[in-house]
Amino acid sequence: MVFALFLLAACAEEQPDYDDLDDFEEDLLEAYDEWEAASLYNEVEFEQQGEVLQHIMLEMHSDTEDKMFMQVEDKMEDTITDYVYALEDEVYLFNTVPELDEDDEETGEMEEKYVIEDREDVEGALPEIRMLLQQGLQTFPRDEGEEEIDIEEFELEYDEDTTAFDIRTSMVLENEMGEEETFEWRMFGDFTEFTIDSPDPSMGSMTFVEQDFFEDFEGIDKDLHEEVEENDDE
Repeated sequence: MVFALFLLAACAEEQPDYDDLDDFEEDLLEAYDEWEAASLYNEVEFEQQGEVLQHIMLEMHSDTEDKMFMQVEDKMEDTITDYVYALEDEVYLFNTVPELDEDDEETGEMEEKYVIEDREDVEGALPEIRMLLQQGLQTFPRDEGEEEIDIEEFELEYDEDTTAFDIRTSMVLENEMGEEETFEWRMFGDFTEFTIDSPDPSMGSMTFVEQDFFEDFEGIDKDLHEEVEENDDE
């Protein structure tokens, strides 16, 4: 059966009742906590005056055995700029950084850095998919704080039997030109795969999937990390 289906037009006298949304989010997080393995695909585009300046895809995977892999891809350059691979007691880190000359001045080129860290030294700094899920949920534009948000409509559809859902709200905000514009926040899918589309350009589109990425993952070239570590010790 459909647990909740409603459409509310927000106005000064009547604001949406978020009790059903609170119950839904609790159900969603409880379902997520039962996943044995999870993946996140976060696609972000930064635009200025209609021109795409940066297009990034972050993907992150974890399982119940504490394996974690995350990588960042520059879609415009078709290159991997960063990755983190946590496995047992070690964490393998790769990133690209500006190359420096002897005077520590940037040369205009980029260089690749490969590092191995003890997991216990960086455990607290490793991102978690659940934490990013909570951040995505928090981007829902509730009109409950000091700063008023002009909510135009709020719709929540949730079928408890199939766990299919579709939640959306639209709001009036100022765009980068200082003009009022209508933006939409939406989350849709079911309790095995769902997407959060946020109007916040720094959040972009986040898709969460219940899957074991590591079943087919071939790993990384650990020799690259070992060679750099040996050279750094010389």
